[in-house]
Amino acid sequence: AMGFGLVNFAAAAVQAQLDAQPLSRVSILDWDVHYGNGVADIFKGEPRVRYCSTHEVGGFPGSGMDENDRGALGNLLRLPLARGSGREVYLDALRSKALPFLLSEWDRPSFLLICAGFDGLTSDPLASLTLHPSDFGDSVRMIVDEFQMPAKHIALGLEGGYDLDADVGMPAALVAACGALLY
Repeated sequence: AMGFGLVNFAAAAVQAQLDAQPLSRVSILDWDVHYGNGVADIFKGEPRVRYCSTHEVGGFPGSGMDENDRGALGNLLRLPLARGSGREVYLDALRSKALPFLLSEWDRPSFLLICAGFDGLTSDPLASLTLHPSDFGDSVRMIVDEFQMPAKHIALGLEGGYDLDADVGMPAALVAACGALLY
């Protein structure tokens, strides 16, 4: 792994869930602009876990670009998004690829962990996606409403977002995403 974090909170949280409930299945949606190669590597051999990353093409760490590489167990999905991609491309990737893969009816997870990086915001200085705070709220609403994942079975773990403006930066996106769980 080559990420910015010293502790992989996603791996720790998912492993704790699997240890506590060995028959459970967990899905991880990583919407940070950077490919989560550490999480993917940790769970590529774990059949109870599915992992999907939406990330920006050309971003750090430079891996995760092969959408067809699903891992040996078929439990990984990499969805690189072109630089400059915005709401339409992002929400379509979730609706048509990520969420059907993570939340399929025949293999419904007991828990969905969202690695919630907000560095895909238009205002973020480290990337060039063009998302807005409301897009993250709409993403969570899609998960709950269209894909029928109960809000009480969803957790968000903050991963990043480097524009701290309360109106257009990470705080606004975090409030929108968490707020969508309350409806």
